[in-house]
Amino acid sequence: MLSNIIKVLSGRIITAAALLLFNTLLAFQYSEVLYSQYVFYYSFLGILTFSLSVGLNNSFLVTYKQADDIEKESVLLEFLSNKILLSIYLSLLFILTLFFIDSKLLIFIVFLSGLAMGWCEALSVVCQATDRFKTMSLAMPVKNVIMLIVLFLLYLSNSELDILLVNIVILISLIIQFLYLIFTLGVPFLSVKINGFDFNRIANSMQKVKHLALMDLSMILMMRTEIWILGLFVTFGLINSKELAHFGLAFNFAFVLPIITKSIVNVVLPYMMEYKENIDEYRGKLVKVLFLSVLFSVFYSGLVSFISIYFTNGKYNGSLLTFAVLCLAVSLSLYVNLEQMIILRLNKFSVMSKIYTFQLLFNIVAAFLLIPTFGALGAGVSVLATRCSGLVLTKIYLKKCTRS
Repeated sequence: MLSNIIKVLSGRIITAAALLLFNTLLAFQYSEVLYSQYVFYYSFLGILTFSLSVGLNNSFLVTYKQADDIEKESVLLEFLSNKILLSIYLSLLFILTLFFIDSKLLIFIVFLSGLAMGWCEALSVVCQATDRFKTMSLAMPVKNVIMLIVLFLLYLSNSELDILLVNIVILISLIIQFLYLIFTLGVPFLSVKINGFDFNRIANSMQKVKHLALMDLSMILMMRTEIWILGLFVTFGLINSKELAHFGLAFNFAFVLPIITKSIVNVVLPYMMEYKENIDEYRGKLVKVLFLSVLFSVFYSGLVSFISIYFTNGKYNGSLLTFAVLCLAVSLSLYVNLEQMIILRLNKFSVMSKIYTFQLLFNIVAAFLLIPTFGALGAGVSVLATRCSGLVLTKIYLKKCTRS
């Protein structure tokens, strides 16, 4: 397991470094108002990506790891078939909504990026399920490195880095990553059979994974709650747009960390599905993981603070405290996620959905209470408080689960 963590971690370090430089270049180039607009549009990518998942990614991973060798191929083909159908449904729905929105070209590019990102995540799950961690570690940096190189070349050519152009760069990099995964994995798309618009099959699949889908939806919404509520208050003139820009930059910098720490979760989850040993032994190792996570977060916080002070002309110095709070929240999240692997191993998916649903509701209330008074910092505290509530609930439910 350690060798697989190292393989995935090496790719994620390159990915994180490229994303960090990408966001630094944008922050240096953009005004606070323009950067706040970029953050707002980019936040919708996660919702589009979730729409292509709806719990199916985690369900496939669990089902594939627990299936015998004969069943594995049919599980994979059904997974790909569901993805293709969902892509068609989402595209048709999006075409209908185009008639009612402005900035059609920009929204269209964002939609295509969300669709491409959803497929890249799906193929990354296939890598996890089939233990193709080397392929996964090489695929992860592709998108962000290409994004960084293209953006830097555009910057050197004095091109105007408007939001549309930046989103086109993101889309192109996602398509390249998708093609790399397709050809490297040799995904058997030609063997996939799609029997028309089989809504019943999708509905049956959704019924099987409803708790995982609710968990995924809650996670996605929690990742964007503060950005959307900040955007709402900015729209109504209740707070300055720079608060959204400052939180957006702190958020983009802080959540580079999960790109690295998630590699541990990606490798541990498949093993936990097959784990036969004493769970207490597993929990004992989490203390070391938490210590290393906090240590790395402190180092990373210092590095990013240095970058923010010296490479963004001091425009975003007001976001440094928010950034520190978010780094603490990220470290806490890693520990909680690894604890929750035990709940998943025990097939207590309903417990997980309850935890994340409560966190989402808590998150919304906390954000509405804190943001009007404290702006970007209030949004950061809202994120941290939400993660703390998740830790408390996980500990409570875990004690009940392990007793039963």
